[in-house]
Amino acid sequence: MVKKFVDAGAFDRVVILAHGEHNSLASAISARSKLEADGIWTWVFHCSSISDPECDLQLDRMVRILKAVTQVLEARIGLIGVEGKPETAENFEARFNAEIVTISMDEFESIVRSIDVEEARKVAEEISKLIKFESPKDKLTDVGQIYLAIKRLFVERKLDAVAIDCFPYLIKHGVTPCLALAKLNEEGYLVACEGDVQALLSMIISSSLTGYSGWIANAAMFKGNRGYFAHCTIALNMIRDGIAMPHFESGYPYALSGRLVHSIGTILSISSDFSLMAAAVVRVIQSGLLSYGMCRSQIVAEFDLNVEKLPLVAPANHHVFIPGDVREELKAIGALLGMDYVEYSELLAMV
Repeated sequence: MVKKFVDAGAFDRVVILAHGEHNSLASAISARSKLEADGIWTWVFHCSSISDPECDLQLDRMVRILKAVTQVLEARIGLIGVEGKPETAENFEARFNAEIVTISMDEFESIVRSIDVEEARKVAEEISKLIKFESPKDKLTDVGQIYLAIKRLFVERKLDAVAIDCFPYLIKHGVTPCLALAKLNEEGYLVACEGDVQALLSMIISSSLTGYSGWIANAAMFKGNRGYFAHCTIALNMIRDGIAMPHFESGYPYALSGRLVHSIGTILSISSDFSLMAAAVVRVIQSGLLSYGMCRSQIVAEFDLNVEKLPLVAPANHHVFIPGDVREELKAIGALLGMDYVEYSELLAMV
């Protein structure tokens, strides 16, 4: 019956919810086996009894996972600041039947210039009420224009998410998009910095699972069972005691520093061909501005194993911190997207 349903709909991905009565789970396992033999990506959720509250929890988990998968498949992604599509963008399109819309830096600068200054000042005032400033506020209207320009692109180009190659812009204009991205990500407009489509995929998943954009971070240092992660922007609703200060690499305004709201998270890194996702659950031991030698938002993350060799196996530098332990959800999402899921404990056991 399930196979007939799948064939009729020409589905290439199937999720099944089963329970322990009336041969429900037995039938689900049989269906899964046959579907996978036909090349259909399949995942089974199950609970003990349909009247058990556990089933409600499984259904909620299933819906969040399906939301993540559907947000990725056939997504329309904006890539700002590039002239052509990099290989990672082409890989994303091919694997997920998605579309990458490129916006050149010249075009983006033109949109920024067209933004009404008074409207940008209103955005600047909103931001200034949310965080403290260690840097002068003279460039805050520029931040408002960047924010409104990206928001306009979301609406006019019908984009699901955006990645911006920010360094060329900040070098030319002497102001970073960091605060604009912090506000956009808080509001659910997912924007990744450094043109990182891999990290953007992790952010889409994080938003679908948790309601938070997740935090892109550089893998800065590893000692024993602790990892140090840092970056100059983070969604405003993921921190407390936010402070705007000079950007780490350039010294330009503004980077954002803050202490993470969440004490438990899952770090996720994705390979450039989108075939592999690597994850681990971590405990946040410290966060905030812990060192002036790193990007301005920083955490010390405690793992359950020695991670000094993690740089040898990480799929990419950028890791996205997703609130909570979502490893089981990631396994299902990976399977339904045709990606291999692996935990860092497995990768590190090989080196």
